[in-house]
Amino acid sequence: MLKVADEKLVIVEIIGGSYGAEYYYIKTDEELEPVHWCFSNMIVSKEVHGKKKCHKYKIPLEHLQKQFGEVVEIYEFCFTNSGAGPFCIVYKVNTKLGSVTASECPNTPTKFKIKDQKEL
Repeated sequence: MLKVADEKLVIVEIIGGSYGAEYYYIKTDEELEPVHWCFSNMIVSKEVHGKKKCHKYKIPLEHLQKQFGEVVEIYEFCFTNSGAGPFCIVYKVNTKLGSVTASECPNTPTKFKIKDQKEL
């Protein structure tokens, strides 16, 4: 789940394999970087439901604008409870207006940022 509330971007990420999971990535320098790499210090709650973890982030729009610009692209990759997917949605967050628009993912290849082995 992704929405804007009280001048913050709220993301609820469900982590845990490919059954019923929702993963979020932010576009940085033409690469997709996991939201938890960028905003682990902005997690406001963590819950565990069986094998799934649920992380809720609240990220000030002002912070997003300073770090990534006026319009920020966030990609959601989700799976059904039966494991179908991934399905992809691109959210464009306008940090000045506090608005979010959603569209299908482009057909162009997307690069994922990989951590250096030294960082692991």
